[in-house]
Parts: sequence; C-alpha cells; structure tokens
Amino acid sequence: MYLYQGWPPLIDGLLALGNNGELQAAIGVIAAGREEVTKGHYLGEAYRGQGVILELLQDGWPFLVAIASTRFLLTRSKRWLACALVLFTLTLFFIAGSGQRWQVLAALVFLVITLSLVARPRPMWVAASVVTMLLVYLGMSALNPNYAGIENTDDPLESFATTAASRIVLANGLHDVEAMNFVEDGSLEWGFGTIHLQKALSSIPGVGKSDVPFAARLSLLLDPYRPATDTSYASETYFGWLYVDFGLPGVLVVFCLVGGLLAQVQGWVFAGSKGILDIPVRGFVIFYLGELALDGPATTAAALVVVTGLYLVLRAGTELLAGPHRWSGGVTRSPAGKTLGVRG
Repeated sequence: MYLYQGWPPLIDGLLALGNNGELQAAIGVIAAGREEVTKGHYLGEAYRGQGVILELLQDGWPFLVAIASTRFLLTRSKRWLACALVLFTLTLFFIAGSGQRWQVLAALVFLVITLSLVARPRPMWVAASVVTMLLVYLGMSALNPNYAGIENTDDPLESFATTAASRIVLANGLHDVEAMNFVEDGSLEWGFGTIHLQKALSSIPGVGKSDVPFAARLSLLLDPYRPATDTSYASETYFGWLYVDFGLPGVLVVFCLVGGLLAQVQGWVFAGSKGILDIPVRGFVIFYLGELALDGPATTAAALVVVTGLYLVLRAGTELLAGPHRWSGGVTRSPAGKTLGVRG
C-alpha cells in the first residue's frame, strides 16, 4: 500500500462508483491515480521507487501463482489449487489495482507460457485463458477514459471493438511511423544513442527520473497545443526509437543481434533443470525476450534483474526451510510434454 498511499486506484474508482454511481467520476479517480503511480515522478511528484515496486508486483505475484499452479498440476492437490486461486486473486488486486490493463494481460500471458512448460496445453484451458484475458480487458476498459462515451454511440459494441483493436494493434506502431516521419522532415533530430541512454538510466532506481521521456517529447510534436493537463504519452515500440537513435542501418544490425540472441537462449530455455522455481524463471525469460522487440533492451534487462532477484530470494528461503532435507523440486517430462513426476 506504500506505493499507492492508500487503496490502489482501481479500488478507489470502484468505491467512488459505488458511492455516487457516476461512471465518469470513477474513471477520473482511476486515471488520476494511475498517472500518479506511473508518471508522477516525471511530472514533479515525489519519487518513491514507483518503477521498482511496480516491477516487483508485476513479477512477484505471478511468480507465486506459477509455483502454486505448478505444484497443483504435479500433485492434483486441492490445497495447492486453493493456494493458486488465492494468489491469483491477490495478483489481480495488486497489479490491476494500478489501473494499467497491459500489465494484467502480461501476467496472464506469462502464466499461460509457464504452465505450458509443465503440461501440454489442452484446447479447453487455452480457450479459457483467452476468454479470461478478454473479460479482464473488457472490465478494465469500461473504467478507462479512452473508452468514455462509447455507450452513447449508435453501436457501442462495434465502437468498443474498433477502438480496442486500434489501440492494441495499431497505436504504438503508428507512433513509430510518426517518429520516423519527424526525423525525415527535420522536426526531430537523430538521437545517436541518447534515447537508449535515457531509457537505460531511467531503469535504474532513483536515476534519471527528472528527464522527459522520449514518448512525452513525441506527443508534444504531434500536438504542440495540447492542454497542460494532458499527460498522455505517444508510446512507440523499440523499432521506433531505435530508428530515431541509429537510423535504418542501426535497426538492421540490432534486430539481427536480437535474432541471434534469441537463437542462443532457446537452447538454454528448454534444457537443464526443471525445478519448481526454475520453471517460472524460464517462463519469464520467454515472455520478456518476446517483449524485447516492443520494449527494448533496457526495460527487458531491468525486468530480468528483478526476476533473478526474486528467484534467488525464493531459492534461499526454500533451502533454509528445507534444512537438511534439501528439496530440489525437479520435474521430469516425457517427449510429449506430460509431467511424469517429481524428483526429490
């Protein structure tokens, strides 16, 4: 609760909605709270370690859910199922509490990836996972200002689907194109690595928090006359700011290196120990390397550092509790992917 200085913004918004029944008031509460948590330190608010805490929440709770879910799949124990459900509820509370939709969906994608390393996915639970993600997205979008007023259109369902598809599939990609056009027409100077440096520094706790992010600079170029109260960023993918920093040659070289890195890591991901704590780490590595083309190396490296720290803490706790009876928690799988048992 230190991060939110009280209840998470989503909970505050729901409480406001319950008290006065005004949807717009609830949307305003959530938007203000989300802004303070994710961008407040860039806008003059105090820095309280928001980035580190958000990353710990983003990785820590799903890590625990993955451990409990893996134990359930191995033992079919109702106790582990109950534990996984409780932890999943807490995951939604703390991660969705910030009002950020992608972080919740990312946690669900990570869980699907991780559990697929334990047992072969069945069509039923794959479909259930997709439906769960859709329901979470729908529920949180109802309290998002980007979808305000859709209920007043001629076809709310079609309007929502069009807006959602545009934001999910096109939004960041369009900002990539806009950034490239600004470079070509001279409105934006070549970065020569400054954007990479700024992002690398801002990924360090307490460093570079007063620097204006490139996404904020791009939003000002897109709309120089926007109101001072508008704090929206024109977020782009790694492709966009990589191009601004190093041009097309840099894009070709860096993405070739990324491809080589993925090829090298693939062998490690699917080989070696498959202990209870190792499986979620592999799930995180798969997920974050998949995000590399979207978020860039600084964000991916910072996330993997947090994951490594969580793994070491949990491993130390496991060894300490196990005492003389060291628990390896290894998992043996058949070529088909079915879990056969636990080595202990």
